[in-house]
Amino acid sequence: MSLASGNANDNNNYIGGFLSYMVDDVYNITLYDNINMMYSLPLSINLLSNSIMSKFNSNLKIKTSYKPLDVVYNVFDDSDDKDSLDSQNLMNVIIEMVLVAEIGVMFSLLVSLYGPTLVKEREENITQQLYLNGMKNLNYWIGVICSDLICILLSISLITIFGIITDLSIFYYKGLVFTLVNLILCSISSLLYQYIINYFIEKYEKASTFSSIFNPVLTLILCMVSVYAILKEDSPKNKWSFYLLYILPMIFFAPSAIPTILFKIAYITAFKMYENKYDKFLSSSSYQELLNHREDDDYNRKLNESFKKFSYPSITEFFEKKYHLYYILIILIISIVLYITILFILEKIKYNGKKKYKKMG
Repeated sequence: MSLASGNANDNNNYIGGFLSYMVDDVYNITLYDNINMMYSLPLSINLLSNSIMSKFNSNLKIKTSYKPLDVVYNVFDDSDDKDSLDSQNLMNVIIEMVLVAEIGVMFSLLVSLYGPTLVKEREENITQQLYLNGMKNLNYWIGVICSDLICILLSISLITIFGIITDLSIFYYKGLVFTLVNLILCSISSLLYQYIINYFIEKYEKASTFSSIFNPVLTLILCMVSVYAILKEDSPKNKWSFYLLYILPMIFFAPSAIPTILFKIAYITAFKMYENKYDKFLSSSSYQELLNHREDDDYNRKLNESFKKFSYPSITEFFEKKYHLYYILIILIISIVLYITILFILEKIKYNGKKKYKKMG
């Protein structure tokens, strides 16, 4: 029955059909088969083959055989795995944002312990005694920074172990060095900031109370500001003034750099970078291999781990312009240079004041 006859309609029960056409003097034939009739395809091939033989006046006959598969595999929809990854990544983002906030507040409290020790040394004339014993000013500050930084590095090590155990993306092995470098830079900036603030406080009790209460509270507030800024930075309506939410706190309150940097890394690694990698992962060899274990009880865990390994950003991806991470790092380095300059100026003023006082005496 041909379409040209006008007798083909939805009421007919078809086994199959043929469509033939010529392209560049080459015949092309398309076979249509009824999926509800398993023998329609081999029957169509048999009929077509015999028709071709008959056209060339051949007495040969071609027979086709068809044996269905003994094992029938269930066809699954990979959208289920995609939905599972979506929900898991959303949960990861929420958990990581909370933990990053806790780490940021804890770090600000930790750093606040070192600034007041300088006030204590001045109060007990330890600093003056060191100068009288011949210690140079530069050597004193190098010793202070190095000793405090060593203590903070021990704390960073404990936090890193915690992050690895809890499977935080910011401490994933592919980006661990990058996170540690940022934490060390933030620690140096925060220490210098504490030294400058406590430069103007004369009593240890006041310095200790101020640092232990003011730092964590303000850091917690700026944590929320950082989250808001990170979530809103993709908006096309943002002007340059929007990024002052990053710049001003990091310059005028250095401990805020810690949660800002960590929030940014967590946002990129736990959420943002995954957006364009779902489809690539579902067609990757690692995912195809994982399908062999689809019936395992821990399949979802293996799926999440495999996807995390596949989609975790490289260093070059971290610094893509759309994430503005390099802006934050530049501001962080500038703030360190600024704090060192301020500290140098303060020490110069103090030295000139003592020199003038001795001349008057």
